[in-house]
Amino acid sequence: MPKARKSQPHISSSTISYSRVPVDSLVPDAKNPRGHGERDLAFLKQSIETYGHVMPLLVQRSTRMVIAGNGQLAALKAMGAAEVDVAELDCDDLTARRLSITLNRSAELSFWDPATWQARKY
Repeated sequence: MPKARKSQPHISSSTISYSRVPVDSLVPDAKNPRGHGERDLAFLKQSIETYGHVMPLLVQRSTRMVIAGNGQLAALKAMGAAEVDVAELDCDDLTARRLSITLNRSAELSFWDPATWQARKY
């Protein structure tokens, strides 16, 4: 018989607010299980230079820890950015950790459609 899952906290739009904050006010996740090497950082910097920083970082409001966007934060710091857009989330530490893993893992589990990707290259 499948093991019963514990109920997970529900995150609603009322627990999220958006703002622009100093880059130095944010705390990178020191326990982030996903690393960002030089190749990834170079890709992120190129993307930011080309398109701007268009997606807010997800930050735990109480600790200022980055839940999603640690690579973007590292790239922005390396580029000398002073401020960044963030989505601040009211959540406890356990929820922040679980959400960080969930968001990173979902990207790994997705797949590329080679034909569509090839058609969109320029």
